[in-house]
Amino acid sequence: MSQPAKSVIVAPRRSWTERRGVCLGCEVTWAWYAVRMTLLTPDQVEAQLAVTQGWVLADGQIVRKVTKKDFGDALRYVNAVGYLAEKANHHPDITISWNQVTLSLVSHSAGGLTDQDFALARAVNSLD
Repeated sequence: MSQPAKSVIVAPRRSWTERRGVCLGCEVTWAWYAVRMTLLTPDQVEAQLAVTQGWVLADGQIVRKVTKKDFGDALRYVNAVGYLAEKANHHPDITISWNQVTLSLVSHSAGGLTDQDFALARAVNSLD
């Protein structure tokens, strides 16, 4: 009796980040990661938000909502965000609703917002 065929998933030859030229920008030295995560004061959070376009403070997190052309484009965007997050070893909460992507950042282990959240937010902004 023969065994059922295994399904195979084939990755595209070039990733979305490569096609968009993001990988070049992703070769960032994440030197801040080695720094101890220190909670930011409310004044520091406001100062960081002023230089981090597109992000707002909501429920103790920084949040950005992005609209893409369709679900596939939203997924490619999320994969690019995931690439940056893995490089930084700092991971946002991500919600996808068809072409709407919501990213939320907070340093759970530190119990609030840190420089790492804003550094990753600015790296994510480079995907635009």
